[in-house]
Amino acid sequence: MSNKPLIAVWGNPGSGKTVTTIKLAKAFAAKKKNVLILCCDALCPSASTILPQAAKQQRSLGELLSLPALTQDELLRFALPLEGSPNIALIGYKKGTPLLCMLLTTENELSIF
Repeated sequence: MSNKPLIAVWGNPGSGKTVTTIKLAKAFAAKKKNVLILCCDALCPSASTILPQAAKQQRSLGELLSLPALTQDELLRFALPLEGSPNIALIGYKKGTPLLCMLLTTENELSIF
């Protein structure tokens, strides 16, 4: 996973982030590039909208980030393939999952946000 490109798409609610992300992913997949989409909006999770058939088997991005170690195997275990596009997979928050506070620690500080 070294030196792989990363593209971030962000904007206001309703600005087309999800549509843009899916179109970019499909363009890369058409060139046989593997794409992992991270849907990071915990307040309005879109993973179940993009993959409604996989909502029951979906593991949450929150669950993934709470693991003691983040490995490529864990990323692949949590990824849901996009139907009809073997080169695209998705990881996101589950619909209805409570928003968790993130704790970051440094040597002498604890930050909650």
